[in-house]
Amino acid sequence: MVAALLGKTEYDLDLDAMIYSGKGAAVLHRDETGQTINRLPHLSAVIALYGMLDFPRADVYDLAGTVGFTGTPLPGNLFDAEDDVRLGWLGPERFGRLRPR
Repeated sequence: MVAALLGKTEYDLDLDAMIYSGKGAAVLHRDETGQTINRLPHLSAVIALYGMLDFPRADVYDLAGTVGFTGTPLPGNLFDAEDDVRLGWLGPERFGRLRPR
């Protein structure tokens, strides 16, 4: 999912963070000059829902910290069940698992 949204990724040493290349991405893309292009600046998050009907789970890919973001951030209390996972920007070029709010 991260590679689809942000381009090719490689894991950092801590394995909880990925470094993205921004090439061939659906949301963040880099052109041949290295300029970052936010193709969907209004998109605040992508949520992958899975699990069983009685025990749904969600992986939340929070894009509010994306360069050029112009939308409304997804509130931290949405998709905050115990088994849900929230991923987002940890720093420049680093995307990974966020701590619960």
